[in-house]
Amino acid sequence: MPFIERIPLEQGFSDVHDAEVMPVLQELELERQARERKTWIRSGLIVAGGIAFAILVTFLFGPRLAGAAVLIAVVMAGTSIWSEWSTGEARFRDTLADALMPIVCGHLGAMKYSADGSAFSLDEMVELQIVPTHEKAWQSSLLEGTHQGTDFQIVHAGLTTRIDGGNTQVFEGLLFRITLNKPAPGRIGLMRDRGGLVNKLAETFAGEATRSWPRVIFDEDAAFENAFAVYADEPDAARDYLDGPFRAALLEVADLAGGDKGAESLLAGFDGPHFYMALERKGGFIQMGSLTTDATNIRKCLHGVFDDLAMAQAVVERIGAR
Repeated sequence: MPFIERIPLEQGFSDVHDAEVMPVLQELELERQARERKTWIRSGLIVAGGIAFAILVTFLFGPRLAGAAVLIAVVMAGTSIWSEWSTGEARFRDTLADALMPIVCGHLGAMKYSADGSAFSLDEMVELQIVPTHEKAWQSSLLEGTHQGTDFQIVHAGLTTRIDGGNTQVFEGLLFRITLNKPAPGRIGLMRDRGGLVNKLAETFAGEATRSWPRVIFDEDAAFENAFAVYADEPDAARDYLDGPFRAALLEVADLAGGDKGAESLLAGFDGPHFYMALERKGGFIQMGSLTTDATNIRKCLHGVFDDLAMAQAVVERIGAR
């Protein structure tokens, strides 16, 4: 089946799909079939091992422990099989993305992709309290480049910390770093507006964090004021910097990237030459294919990739227009 172009970003890609993508996918389909067979074989061996364990326990300790042995075997085998398939799925998706994203980026120009997102630094975003403090982080699907003269980096990330002895995820979503054409005056934080009392409590216990900076009020812009609580270390300069058109652009970003949740799904900030944004989002970014799906039939996944890229470019356009 041909690749049907739906959105402007896909214009001209149907020819690229037929000439460049399909030959790669035909090779990768053979690899996918081999990987799937190996995963089924490993899963079968795990099941066989679980059955052998249950039989051995029953033989050594008698029928009274048979039920417990079967339960242990089922739990261990189920966990191992889940890990086997989820790992295989992730690795094959990375293989697909590594093979196809250079073609997609070549079609769009001035953009590159890496499955490994560790080159994206989180330090500034933690300092601005755009993402929470954490003990562990995973980062993948790093997209970086230039769009309409504006440099950007976007990465898919998950952050965890230990709470009550267990690992708890405190963030999953997309992180943006966009180079500003007009640097911000100092540091500005766009926090969620939780209402007067909650905002005051957060400010009281903020210590030296972003909410300890002076609040910048925009009484003349109710939509923006309802969406964000703005704090800045140079409040007068920040008010001038966040003029009406730029506030409108930031609200557009919230609508474009945040979906139904809008501004509730994101935190953002400025630090001199850079704009940072953390967008809460479940699910993958630049996600392609499956270990159990014919690799030559991923047109729907490719459309999803272009949707991700269109959203990313729209965000960069609005921030870069400042």
